[in-house]
Parts: sequence; C-alpha cells; structure tokens
Amino acid sequence: MKVLCSQGVGVYSIRDRIYNLKMNKTAFTSIVLVVVFAGVAAGVLYKKSANECPRFFSPVMAAEPYYEGELFDAHLHLPTAVKAVSTVAIRIGIPVPAWDDELSLEYLHCLFGEEGVSRAYGFHVLTRYFPSLEVKKAKEMDKKYPGMITHFLMPTMIGPNINPDVSTVRKVLAENPGFFRGLGELKTYDGKKLDDPYVLSLIDLAREYKLIVMMHPFNEHKAAVEKIVRQYHDVTFLFHGIDYVKEEGEGDIRDNRDWLKNLIANNDNVYYSLEGRLPFYGWLREHKGEAVPKEKLLPYVKSQFDIYLKEDTELFKKMIEAYPDRFLRGTDRMHRPHFDRELSALIVEYSRAFIGRLAPSVQEKYAHENAEKLLGKE
Repeated sequence: MKVLCSQGVGVYSIRDRIYNLKMNKTAFTSIVLVVVFAGVAAGVLYKKSANECPRFFSPVMAAEPYYEGELFDAHLHLPTAVKAVSTVAIRIGIPVPAWDDELSLEYLHCLFGEEGVSRAYGFHVLTRYFPSLEVKKAKEMDKKYPGMITHFLMPTMIGPNINPDVSTVRKVLAENPGFFRGLGELKTYDGKKLDDPYVLSLIDLAREYKLIVMMHPFNEHKAAVEKIVRQYHDVTFLFHGIDYVKEEGEGDIRDNRDWLKNLIANNDNVYYSLEGRLPFYGWLREHKGEAVPKEKLLPYVKSQFDIYLKEDTELFKKMIEAYPDRFLRGTDRMHRPHFDRELSALIVEYSRAFIGRLAPSVQEKYAHENAEKLLGKE
C-alpha cells in the first residue's frame, strides 16, 4: 500500500482513525460476529463465468512505445474472505474490499486474461479473526485457477485488537506446508519499528519456512532495514514504497533512490518492486483512507498519465537498467475501484508504456522474469 501523495493512505491518518475508533476487543468481536452471521443469512454467492477472456489491449493514451509481452503483478492486495474484516478496515481508513458476487475469483481471472497478466504475488490479509476463512478462500482460488496467484500471508499490524498473534501465523503456515510462498506486505500502521520483536518474530518464521518477506518500510526505518537485511542474509526481501516519497503536510520529497541503490548493491538478498506513481489512490487530503470512486479517479488519472510517465521514466529507468535482475513490476491494486475493468486497464497501460521505455534487454526481466526467478530463491 502506498502513502498518499504519490499514492495511498497516509499512515498517521490511519493511526488516528484506529485510536479514534476506541474499540475494545469485545466490541470488535461483536462487529465481526454480526457481519459474519448476516453474510451467512444472506447466502453470499460467488458468480461463476463459463466465458474465457482472451487478451485485449486497446490503449487509450497514445503513449507509444508499449511493451506487449507477458506481465507478472508482484504486488497485488487481494480482497478479504471475511466481510467483517472489510467492514472494520473501511472504518479505520484501510478500505479493503471483500470477495463477493461482483468482485469474484472468476472476475479476477478474466481481468488477468484480458490484461495479459500471467500470475501475481497475492497478499491475503490475516487478522486474529477467522484466519481459516482466508486460507479456505486461497485454497479455492488455487483449485479453480492453479498458478494464477502465488500466495503471500499478510499479518496486519494495525492494533492489538486486530493483529494476529505470531502463534496464529505459525499455525497457518504449519497446517499448510508449502502453500504460502511469502509473508507480506508487512507495513507497521500501528507505529511498530521494524526491529520490534513482533516484526522480527515474523521474519524468523519466514526464515524457518523459506518465505519471501515483502515489506513496506517508512523513511524512519532505513537504519533498521539495513540491519535486518544483514542479520537475515539468508532471507529474501522484497521492498517497495520508499524510493521517492512525498511526505504529508508541506509535501516535502524524500528522495531515497541513492540509499536504495546502495542497499541493493551491498545485499544480494534485496529486491524491489515498482508500481509507478500514477495517483489511483487519490491526490487530495480528503482522499486519505477512502476508496476514491472510479468516476473521480478515471478522468484525473488520465489527465496525469503523461506527466507521471515522464517523471517515473526519469526517476527509475537508469536504476532499473543498472540492476536489471533486482526490480519487479507490480501494481499495488487494493481498493475496489482498482479492479474496475476500465481503471485497471489504464493501470496496466501505464505499466506497458513505462516498460516500453526501458532498454529492450531489461523489459522481460522487469515485466515478469525477475518475479518468476525469485520464487526459486526462497
């Protein structure tokens, strides 16, 4: 998830919402049970589609040259299988949608087919409530569409009433050997430092189960990142979100590209996913913590397409070409509007335009090969 400015939700605004909610564990559990039983009573169904969805790329921005090959999405937030988790997440400013008859496995499969996306690292949000439902949904996905999603387990770090215990994460991994290939995205909304015992315990699990660790550090975490990647030199780390960040408030830019290049150069276990800075998480302060509707997003994103494409090419092209085996292409789709066909197609068009500006020898590596090869390293 990105930070609003370049994209996404500001972490401090989310922390404020968490604290302002003032929910004790009993109150939260009540909300969970009410929503879960309501969903059961309503008889939630998943829409099935017998239609195959052939690839269809029809650019609308005239941003040639476009890369036209295979894509791998190395950063995809999947909807939650627990409606109550979605309900509470929306209340605290992290609008994770739930699977339903509109945003279904069949729909996602078809969307991938149309966009030429072969696979994705998919992040399954894990809270202390009903973890078995998330696992069940992941298994359903694997049965219907084998290989479409490489499954990552994403323990929340939002607050003590929501976060899963380390023992819960261990239990899920132990009961599903070899199924999950990564932990993450690990992002400390609750203010934890990256060397907090809870975070380190998760990385210990990643080492034990040979998982990729996908992590979104904040600017104040850089020293901890340097320490952790050395301490866990046998663990593969995939970072994102700390390259070129516009801070909240006055909008100061934190340009960490030189720091990132040094981190990659000095540590063979470090990789990085780039999603581009197209503002599909919003661009105004009031967009923080909200799923901005497609009707507002689409015209604005189109108006900014060429501007951001030029800037992103200037910011990241040389760095990717200098380390062609260490960068992966992602999208960071999470909110419900991000899965809308028209908006999603524009996000993919942006990726294809950006990749088309890289050196030909690098394009396939960044587009999909590095993500595929990384699965053989953990």
